Amino acid sequence: MTIICSGSLAIDRLMNYPAVFADSIIADKIDMLNISFVVDTLKLAYGGTAGNIAYNLGLLGEKPLLAGSLGDDPDGAEYFKRLAAQGFPLQAVKVHPGSATAGCTVATDRNNNQINFFHPGAMLLPSGFDPAALAQPYVVHKFW
Repeated sequence: MTIICSGSLAIDRLMNYPAVFADSIIADKIDMLNISFVVDTLKLAYGGTAGNIAYNLGLLGEKPLLAGSLGDDPDGAEYFKRLAAQGFPLQAVKVHPGSATAGCTVATDRNNNQINFFHPGAMLLPSGFDPAALAQPYVVHKFW
């Protein structure tokens, strides 16, 4: 039986801001917000719900078929290579020319407040995968 994980594949950029956001925001000037924060760490994480669940199933010895979309940008290429190196079947992952891979940028301050930006990119485009094309029984898990 084949397990199919269908859903998002995204690159997450996780940053730590060592101070407190509120110390840099003037409440009565919030309508004119122009702000920049210097972070002390940046971590790149391969995410998306389908990617995360497939990865964890891989830790349990499963290699589910991933069905999702990536962009043709360097992030998407690196994510595809990483999944291939981990042995995941990728025939249902569609790389969309001219699209960016979905991405999330999160900055967390000393008080665990967060500022988050998300770009869905290629996630909005269909993978075009048809599970009926599989020759064997399958279980579909949709994560979005």
